[in-house]
Amino acid sequence: LKMHANLTNRARTLISLILLASTIGGKVSGQPLPTMVTHNSETATLSNGAVSLTIRKSNGTISSLKYRDREVMGRGGGYWVMLGAVPGQPTIQLAGSPSDFSVTKDPAKDGGTIAEVAVRFPYRGQAGTIPLDIELRYALHPGDPAIYASATFDHAPEYPPFDVEVGVLTLKLNSKVFDFLSVDSARQKLMPTPAEW
Repeated sequence: LKMHANLTNRARTLISLILLASTIGGKVSGQPLPTMVTHNSETATLSNGAVSLTIRKSNGTISSLKYRDREVMGRGGGYWVMLGAVPGQPTIQLAGSPSDFSVTKDPAKDGGTIAEVAVRFPYRGQAGTIPLDIELRYALHPGDPAIYASATFDHAPEYPPFDVEVGVLTLKLNSKVFDFLSVDSARQKLMPTPAEW
């Protein structure tokens, strides 16, 4: 995706991911429990009785992801990797800072339905940072054993030209829970351990 400063409208990319497949579980105790959002000065947690997700407000990384109270994240957690370059310059990977955190859908105000939080990194002309306004969102539905994550990149016309090379969410999984790797029918094997990585 190439984003150039002469665009009249903001260029926007939305990447949606289901982090836990809905086939691994269903309702807890017959009735779905309402979703909740709790947060303090450093972290925000979304939970619904089946899944609990904790992110760091400062950088949007996932520090904990639990399915039915079992931690599925390993050391290093989950984080977004975004690489790109201003044409003619080296690749950069730092988003603007500081981050802005908000609860975009509060289940306490709408009967315990969708919980959603956002961490935004506005570009303010900082040297050596990606000239994009980046917003990371995490959402959770009642009783749903899946969490949803998205990244939105906004490029205003006045920002420097910029080529996005990579935008991906990386998850370091708990090796005591996940031990087998299946890419396709020809590539299936035991996963390397964290020590082997």
